[in-house]
Amino acid sequence: VAVKCETSGGYGIALAVQVTVASQLSNVDQVFSYDIPVITAVAPNVAETVTSTTVTILGRNFGDSSAGRSARIGNTLCSTVSFISFSALGCTVEPGLGAQLDVLVQVDIVSGSTANIFSYYAPQLASLQRANGPPTGGTTTTVSGSHFGIYDSNVVAQIDARACSPKLW
Repeated sequence: VAVKCETSGGYGIALAVQVTVASQLSNVDQVFSYDIPVITAVAPNVAETVTSTTVTILGRNFGDSSAGRSARIGNTLCSTVSFISFSALGCTVEPGLGAQLDVLVQVDIVSGSTANIFSYYAPQLASLQRANGPPTGGTTTTVSGSHFGIYDSNVVAQIDARACSPKLW
C-alpha cells in the first residue's frame, strides 16, 4: 500500500513524515529533506572596496518568503538579504577586499556554497607623484589610484617587486 504525496514547497532537513487515516496517526520513522541551496551566479560578480554594493545571488532552493536566511561573501555576512524568488536573493555586500571569493547561502539550517564566484575590484593605479629618485633610496612618492580598500586595509606599495617602507595610508 502506498500514498503519493506531492510537496507544496518548503525548506529544511529531517522533516517528519506522517500519515493520518481515520484520525489515527502513523509512526514517524521516516523523514524528508528539501534540497540544499545551489548558487549558480552572482550579478554583478564584482563589488566596490569602499562602499556597499547590492548584488543578486542566483540559483535554486532558496526557500519561500517566510524562510529565515543569510548570505555570506568571503568572510563577510551580507548586511541585508532580501527574498526575490525561489531562485534569486538580493544581498547588500559591505566594502571589502579579495578575489575569487566563495558565496554561501543559508536557508533555515541548510546551507550551500559555490567557490571562486565573486571578487572585489582590484587596485587601479592612476598616478605617481614622483616618478624618479636616486639609487640609494629614501625617495618618498605618492601612489594614487582607486580600489585600495578601507583605511585599515593591509596596503603595500612596490617598486620593481620591492616593498616600499610604509609612510602614510
